[in-house]
Amino acid sequence: MADEPKKPDPSKIVAMPLDRARRARGEGVVAMPRSKVASLRAFRRIRADRFFGALGALLVILGVLLIFVWEKPPDIPKTFSIEWTPSTTSLTTEALSLTTAQPTKAIPLTVPGPNVTAVTFWFSWKDDVGNEGSEADEFSFEVKGPSGANLTLPAEKHILLQGNISRTYLMSGVPELSSVPAKTESEARAKVGDQTNQTGIGTYEFTFRLISLNGDWTDNSLRDRAPCNSPYCTPDNEHKMTFHFEFATYSATYKRNF
Repeated sequence: MADEPKKPDPSKIVAMPLDRARRARGEGVVAMPRSKVASLRAFRRIRADRFFGALGALLVILGVLLIFVWEKPPDIPKTFSIEWTPSTTSLTTEALSLTTAQPTKAIPLTVPGPNVTAVTFWFSWKDDVGNEGSEADEFSFEVKGPSGANLTLPAEKHILLQGNISRTYLMSGVPELSSVPAKTESEARAKVGDQTNQTGIGTYEFTFRLISLNGDWTDNSLRDRAPCNSPYCTPDNEHKMTFHFEFATYSATYKRNF
């Protein structure tokens, strides 16, 4: 006759929460005195403390080694960059009129300041009497620049019904210095020094001279045989023009790079 399973002693049955019973499913749960459980936990804490202590000591040693071995980053020098800012100044935009009574017009213009990099002038015209090239007015134009500007243009003639002449002449160049080591802007300015250029300063004289006024002939066969005061010709009494002059300069702008 097979041995019947022993029934648990009712006096030794201990109640436990349902969730604990569920968590213990499939696990071997061993009863253990509380003192032993506490000592086991203390042992685990001691072992963890030893591990983290060793890890901390290793990190300290590594940090000390890095202090002596690690290469310091190079010192970046403090500098100021210099930008040479351009600007343009217009001195005049003038309407001109040349007549037989006043055939010459001289225009003196003075560039007052330093650091002139270029001067530019242009003039334009449109003959309001005449529709053929042979009926265009004839005039001349010349320029005399200040000493040191190296700008002198001999008289040049123009015979066109309309035109637009533009010229630009270079003077001094912009300084090549782009940066200096300095901690303050005043120190940077002192190291850059005086970079002003006197080229281009002074008075420019522009001279226009009327050579001939040519009327509008309806019968060109009479052009060389009669003056322009007949019913076949409309006389031209003036030559109108527009003149403009400007100059370009530079100035220093300092920018801190740190």
